[in-house]
Amino acid sequence: MNGATVSENGAPFDFELTAQGLRVCPHGGGEGALLPWLWLRDHCRAEHSFNYETGQRRQTPADLDFGIAAVGLRWLPEKNALTVQWNNGEPPGMYPADFFRKITANGGAAVGEEFIKPQLWDAAAIADCEPSAEFADVAEGKTEWLMKLAERGFVLITGAPPEKEGARAVAEAVGHIRETIFGGLWVLESGSRAHSDSAYGYGAIGAHTDATYSHDAPGLQLLLCAETKSEGGESILVDGFRAAEVMREEDPALYEFLCNLPVPGEYVEDNVHLRACRPMFRRDAETGRLVQVSYNCYDRAAFLPAPEESGLFYRGAKRFQQIADSPEMAWQRKLRPGEAILFDNWRLLHGRRAFSGFRKFCGCYIDRETLQSKLRVVFGKTL
Repeated sequence: MNGATVSENGAPFDFELTAQGLRVCPHGGGEGALLPWLWLRDHCRAEHSFNYETGQRRQTPADLDFGIAAVGLRWLPEKNALTVQWNNGEPPGMYPADFFRKITANGGAAVGEEFIKPQLWDAAAIADCEPSAEFADVAEGKTEWLMKLAERGFVLITGAPPEKEGARAVAEAVGHIRETIFGGLWVLESGSRAHSDSAYGYGAIGAHTDATYSHDAPGLQLLLCAETKSEGGESILVDGFRAAEVMREEDPALYEFLCNLPVPGEYVEDNVHLRACRPMFRRDAETGRLVQVSYNCYDRAAFLPAPEESGLFYRGAKRFQQIADSPEMAWQRKLRPGEAILFDNWRLLHGRRAFSGFRKFCGCYIDRETLQSKLRVVFGKTL
C-alpha cells in the first residue's frame, strides 16, 4: 500500500504509507513527520499495548517484530483516532489525534514537548518589564508568576514573611525543596562559619551559577531577605543566556568551543569533596537549544586542557566574565526584609556587591525537573 493516503472522515491529518513508515501532515498544510513502522508500533496507544492507568507501555523491545509494517489505515471519527492494520496479524494499533498533534507541532523533535521561549534581557530591557509577584498571590496558589519566572529566568517576590517559613511557602508553591550539603531550607548570615563559602563573607561576589560541582546542579535558587542592617550588598542577576548569545554573535567558533570543552567544578570542606564536569554552555542533545550556562570561577577545579585548547578557554572565560560583569547586563536591587528572588540557576548568573554590617537571608534550592513538571501541569509546556 505504499503511497496510499487517508484524509477522509474528518481526519485532521493526512497520512501516507511509505516503505520507511507513516508520513503524517496536518490536514490543510503544515510541517509533518515520518514515523518509522517499528517506532510507531512501539508507541501504540491501543489498550493491549498501553496502560492508561499508569501511562506506561505494556510491552518491551523484546516483544517487537522488527519486520513490522502497516498494510492498512482507518480513521475512526467517533474515537478521533487512527487505527493501523499490521502485516504480521497483530491486533490493530490505535493512535489518538493528540498523539499526532504533538509530533507534528515540532517536526518530530522532542515528541510530546512544547517549550517556553526564553525572553532574553539586559539591564535596559528588564527595567521595562521587571518580573514580580506578591507573596499573597503566590501563597493563594495563583500561577501567572510562574510564566514570568520561565520566560525571564527570575521573579521578585514582595510582601513575604521575613523568616524561614516565608521562604518555605514560596518554594513549596513550585515543588519540593532539595537537600544539599547546606541542608534543605537554610539560613545565610554574614560572618557565619557554617560553611567554607564566599557567600558567608562580606566581599563582592562576581556573577556565577551555583553548584558547578554537582552533576545535577539545582535548577532554582531562592533567596529571601530576613534582616539587613548594612551598607551595600545589592543582589545582582545577569541573564546568562543573553551573555552567551553575545559571545555567539561576537565569535561563533569560540562559542562552539565552549559548548564542547568540559570544565570541572569542585567544593571541598571538612568531610565533603564534591566534583563534577560539564561545558560552560550545555545544549540539549535532542533539540540543540541552549539549556544550561554553568560558570563559577570560584569553584572551578584545577584542570589542564590540551595546549591548543588552554588559550581558547582563558580567552572565552575572560570575555564571558567581562560580559557578565558589565553594568549594561545586570539587574540589581538591595533586597529589603520580606523580599525574595527566585531564579533559574541553569540560566541566570547571580552575585552581590560588597557590604558592611549585618545581613540574614533564608534560602533553598529546588530541582529543575520540579519546575518543569509544574509548568507542564499548569501551562502544558515547559523549559
